[in-house]
Parts: sequence; structure tokens; C-alpha cells
Amino acid sequence: MRVRNGLLAAALLTAPLTACGSTGEQPSAAAPTKLEVRTSTKELSERLPKLGRIVEAHWQFDPHDNSGGRVPGPSDYFIDAVMRLQPGTVAGLLKDREAQNMVLPGTSSGLAVFLPNGAVWQHSLELDRELARASSATFWFDPASDSVYLAANNLSVPEAATPSAG
Repeated sequence: MRVRNGLLAAALLTAPLTACGSTGEQPSAAAPTKLEVRTSTKELSERLPKLGRIVEAHWQFDPHDNSGGRVPGPSDYFIDAVMRLQPGTVAGLLKDREAQNMVLPGTSSGLAVFLPNGAVWQHSLELDRELARASSATFWFDPASDSVYLAANNLSVPEAATPSAG
């Protein structure tokens, strides 16, 4: 399963950092880590097929361990992404949908540089529910630049539709 492979890869990358200095004492505050800005569109396209063709993406993957030091523990992962779609795609997604102009929430400095200048962000609760399979996902759209900003928790690959026998 791709999600597990992604989580395993994230765990393997962070394991050397967490294994160092195991004195048994808990740190008072976790040091903030700088997240890698990824540019591959493949992972996002697999998880967001209803969004349309992603022509450019800048995104960050942030694994979050909820175990409280217990092993194994539940984990969440967060994805923030700035994506550009084919011309006209955002207008098509918003057509005949209730959408409101919204201020984009604070973004990481790693992604802020990829936001389009002068964007007028629109949000649709209907599209949040339709476009992603996730614990939570919020999309903001800028029709003028065909840009999408996504903040998601546990974004998954949609289940394949199974043909009905009948």
C-alpha cells in the first residue's frame, strides 16, 4: 500500500534523529524541523484524481507521531501543497458551486514563495468533500492563476471503484 510505504520511508528518514541521545528524559519542547519542499506531481495526482491534471506542484510532507513515546503508536501525516492546474481547470471546478472569497491561512515559509501574486482565493466546502479522501482536507482556489492550495491530514489514494455485478 502506497500510504504505508510513504509512512515507512518517513519513519526511516526520521529514525536516526529520534534514536540519538536516548537518556530517558523527555525534551521540554520539540525543535522545529525544516521540511523538504517536494516538486513531484505523481503522489498528489494519485491522491487527487478529481482535481484534474497537476502541471506544477510544490508541497511538504510532515509526519506527526501521536504515540507519546509508545511503540507502535498512531501516526498522522500532514500535506501542504501549492499546485498549478491546466488553464481553465479551477474555473470548471468552481462552476455551479457555492464558493466564498477567503484569506489563505498562514503557510510555511518554504511554500509561501510559490504562491501566485495577487491571488484571490476561493473556498468551497463542497469541493473539500468531493476532491479528497482524507481525515481532513481544505482547498483554496485562485481561478486567475489556476492555482490550488491544499492543507490535508492523512490524504489517501481513493479506493478503486469496483464494478457492480448485476
